[in-house]
Amino acid sequence: MIAVKFCECDTNRESQHNTGRQLLFYMLKDLCGIDKCDIMHTDSGKPYLENAVFSLSHSDTLAACAVVTDIKKEDYLYFEGDPAEIGIDVEILKENKERHQKIAERYFSKEEIKRLEEAQNYSREFLKLWTKKEAFIKCTGNGLKDIRKPLPDGIITKVLNIKDKTVILSICTK
Repeated sequence: MIAVKFCECDTNRESQHNTGRQLLFYMLKDLCGIDKCDIMHTDSGKPYLENAVFSLSHSDTLAACAVVTDIKKEDYLYFEGDPAEIGIDVEILKENKERHQKIAERYFSKEEIKRLEEAQNYSREFLKLWTKKEAFIKCTGNGLKDIRKPLPDGIITKVLNIKDKTVILSICTK
């Protein structure tokens, strides 16, 4: 199964990066019994471990980590599955239609843009689709070159309330 945990962090990139790594190491020890590990990177830059499947994300003041595990404990959010690869993305919902439209024009298909324009809440629907795309490219490890590819079925997307913030979470597996 897939365990997900969230942690608050500062807004600067270095703090987000460090908090994400600390969260990963905590989860590996807590759920997998792994005390030490070296994070390696594929040629395309995707981080990986030889003995665990994981993915990290952060948005503003929130870091998130997903780890594939057989152990179930309290204080984690769980999803079914035992994937060989995983990608997670999290975004805190902020209404910013103008910014979201600029990103959509650059990275979304015409059909996707049309769906967003028809949505009741543009920013919410934009972030649902954006987190799916981010989770997908993290899962494949191919970076932005995959961002316009059709998304596979089965990407999990949840709208959550965490620390009084609306959070969009997507998880892609293969």
